[in-house]
Amino acid sequence: MGAMSLICKKLYPKCNQVFVGPCITKKNEAAEIGGIDLAITFKELSEYFDKNPIDIKTVHKKSFNKFYNDYTKIYPVSGGLSDTLHHEKVLDGNQILVMDGIANLMPVFNEFKDGFYKDYLFLDCLSCNGGCIAGPGINNTLDLESRRKKVLAYKNFAMNNEKDLERRGMVHDADGIDFKRIF
Repeated sequence: MGAMSLICKKLYPKCNQVFVGPCITKKNEAAEIGGIDLAITFKELSEYFDKNPIDIKTVHKKSFNKFYNDYTKIYPVSGGLSDTLHHEKVLDGNQILVMDGIANLMPVFNEFKDGFYKDYLFLDCLSCNGGCIAGPGINNTLDLESRRKKVLAYKNFAMNNEKDLERRGMVHDADGIDFKRIF
């Protein structure tokens, strides 16, 4: 979210930025990096629409304009980031650690200090079991596998139906942006 916000700020400096997602920690990240005007969960958005209903008949159906690669829509699924990494010329697959769920992650992180996981050069680790598709801000009763299938189906739909602005994954869009974070 933070990296995309910085790119959006560069490309669309006069636009307001709103992040809607399953993760409550995005609120902290939004406050930390600035630039994002509002970060809310899917549950909060649903509550807003419950209080402020929309007449569907008056809404014009539109698809999103895109300026990124559709294959990255699988990021919220555990392992999605590393699946889209294009690491073949840089990393061996055995150098990538994919894990999810705090209960699984904490023992592994504790063993990093002892060098047990020293051969991993890329960590694709998500706090929620199954990835972001099981985040606490989701207002959904589907099981995890059904959620995963929906994300993959949306990726395929977007590749075929959303308006392409011919700006997908342009490296120059990130020129001059400082993505550095201090923890």
